[in-house]
Amino acid sequence: MRVRFTRFDTTCLHRAPSTSARPRLASDTWPFQRGPLRPAGILPGDGRLRNRARHMSCQNRSSRLEAEMATTITVLYENVDDATFDLDYYLTKHLPLVDEKFKPFGIKGWRVLKAVGTPFGGKPAYSVICTLDFDTADQFRSAVAAEGGPVFGDVPNFSNKDPVVVIGDLVGSSSSN
Repeated sequence: MRVRFTRFDTTCLHRAPSTSARPRLASDTWPFQRGPLRPAGILPGDGRLRNRARHMSCQNRSSRLEAEMATTITVLYENVDDATFDLDYYLTKHLPLVDEKFKPFGIKGWRVLKAVGTPFGGKPAYSVICTLDFDTADQFRSAVAAEGGPVFGDVPNFSNKDPVVVIGDLVGSSSSN
């Protein structure tokens, strides 16, 4: 089975479909639903208000999805025997530097994970994983082109290994409620 993801979903299912063959007019959409577009058995006032409330929830969902569909930069620090990493320096000095230098280019935030293991108890391939959030990959590329020198030049102050940097666009997500 092939799954196709899109940038964001703006489909609203709360407007009744047109049952006529004529082209849709501006007066065919809410709040002017008349004739074949009004769901059967719904009074004009009640139906419009209920459909408007449902449609507004679709617009809010679309806005949330659009906001969530961003670019994530993943910075990985290898977990090899001769690697050193100063997590305190990284959190208190380096990431504030990243914030300061990349803020004009649209960085939205960052998260840091300290790897503690693998599903089968082995040693993780990476010791520290950092994600940086931007709206687009071009924002990150612009930030690196303009301010990457001081940011990447600070790496030897907390690690003796160069990071692996991966740029990824969010194409799907899930959350448990």
